[in-house]
Amino acid sequence: MIAKVVFNLGVEKEFDYFSPEVNLVGKRVLVELNKKKLVGVVIKEAKKTNVKNIKEIRVVLDEAGPTLSREQLRFVYMLKRYYPYGLGELTFIMIPSLLRSSKRLNIESKIVKKRSVSRRKKECIFFKEPNPYCRLEIYRKKIASALKNGSVIFCVPTSSHLKIVYKDLEKKFSSKIALLYSQQKRKEFFSEWLKIKEGKKLILGTRIAIFYFPEDLELVILDEEISPFYFHPEKPFYRVSEVAYLLCQMKKIDLILGGDFPSLEIFKMVKEGKIKLVDKKKKNTFSSWKILEAKDIISKRHSLKVNPLIIEILRKTGEEGKNVAIFYPRRGFSLYLRCANCGYLYFCPKRCAPLRYSQEKNELVCPFCGYREKAPSSCRRCSSSYLKPEGVGMERISFYFKRFFPQFKTSLERKDFLLVTYSNLDTSFWWENSFFCSLVLNPHLLLSLLDFEATFRLYIYLNRIRYLTREEVIVFRQFSHHYLWESLDKNWLDFYKKELHLRKKAKLPPFIYLAKLTLRAKDKDILLRKAEKICKILKKNDKLEVFGPLKEYPFNKLNKFYYSIVIKSARRKVIFEEIKKIFSLFRRGTTKLAVIIR
Repeated sequence: MIAKVVFNLGVEKEFDYFSPEVNLVGKRVLVELNKKKLVGVVIKEAKKTNVKNIKEIRVVLDEAGPTLSREQLRFVYMLKRYYPYGLGELTFIMIPSLLRSSKRLNIESKIVKKRSVSRRKKECIFFKEPNPYCRLEIYRKKIASALKNGSVIFCVPTSSHLKIVYKDLEKKFSSKIALLYSQQKRKEFFSEWLKIKEGKKLILGTRIAIFYFPEDLELVILDEEISPFYFHPEKPFYRVSEVAYLLCQMKKIDLILGGDFPSLEIFKMVKEGKIKLVDKKKKNTFSSWKILEAKDIISKRHSLKVNPLIIEILRKTGEEGKNVAIFYPRRGFSLYLRCANCGYLYFCPKRCAPLRYSQEKNELVCPFCGYREKAPSSCRRCSSSYLKPEGVGMERISFYFKRFFPQFKTSLERKDFLLVTYSNLDTSFWWENSFFCSLVLNPHLLLSLLDFEATFRLYIYLNRIRYLTREEVIVFRQFSHHYLWESLDKNWLDFYKKELHLRKKAKLPPFIYLAKLTLRAKDKDILLRKAEKICKILKKNDKLEVFGPLKEYPFNKLNKFYYSIVIKSARRKVIFEEIKKIFSLFRRGTTKLAVIIR
């Protein structure tokens, strides 16, 4: 019998090996390839081969049952049609890292009763509910119903989110839960995977959990569908919402998406009738907006000035014993540290960017690579002791307010006074915090980003702040004519329709497809030549729009230089075919490639 074997390599090829055994499909085998012993997976069997001097399989590593079921291999082929990666790469996503080595396995899967396909029309639903506890209540009912007939996969975006959800669900389903997330140790992950094989019905985890589905899967749940953590940033790149939708289509099961807001891709599918939208809170029951056209913070050469209205709001709420949240988009005390005598600027030794100064920790930190060093007392070049922090960060504002209100505290905990940044507010933050009043400072910094999603992200963020605030959200704006501000008081559907209309007019996702190819290498001349070569190859396709090569910011990071190329097409298949060609240029060499597809 001829076994067709794939490996965890970036090649689109099946390798033929002879085996005296049969029924090896889905099993791991140890074989020889290019004089090396490698672990592969048998995905097909055949009676004949055109390969001469065919080698024999050395060891069948799965002695009892296969690691992957035939249904999982069918899903691999389905993903192959959707993503531009080899069968081997996609197959090994579904195998725990401990089994990617030559570890023998002698455990049979628990025989699962074949899932009966209901005549009821399967649903794909998005539950719009800003309160995470209300969403959990909906999920619990759906899970309890689905577990009567089969298994459930419940995905959350982060491990901190996972801990909160697990704590809630274990009260009712403790004996049925298997936990899967990428930060687990290899043995712990393998142990939880075995629980699924042994019949655990509720698979709770982060994005990786979607690939470890059992044959009796009845329901898939994705909470906080809009979260960027659902995108896998390393090759093979994938988006969990896409994978979950394909899986539910293949198995003809229900898919439940949830969150405070849907992504624009999901909202477009709602408009097309592919997904049903459930929004129970039609009426506005949240805090009110107050949009002020005024400058909030003015940084001058030797001083920092804050709008007196901010001081008055803090004084009034503080006297009433209520807490206030101030949202500001920059961390640290200042953006950089400069010598006032000679102008020397403290830069990251890995050439990423100027080091950000933190007075609280008395250190300099690189915002890109995380490099840290103790803040100097004198200039490295001229030995002058006059080192000047320039720019405004969260800590600097905090120190400024302490002069007026020494009794207040600044932290991320629920206290009299709260000071946080935009980047500190992730999805798990909403579960434990609420404020009497919120002040949003410098939102124009986010609107100024060279990103077509900047407005959409700020809209979501401002509304999340609104959900956390009991009384009033005060925003200090500067771009008064921007369409975002007139959308805040309207129904969220109006903003989404407006955003979709503008995206369609500008030919941007979700109406077309974008791919960003980022190249990195230590030699910038070799890198530039490689980037220009790729651009020439891509421009030969008249169905593509090609932009670049463009210098990334920062251009030099971790002692490597970065160039990017952006390609645009109305057809997803066109982009994927071109990316496949480009991948073939990077199998060997010092230049590396990363791809993000929208």
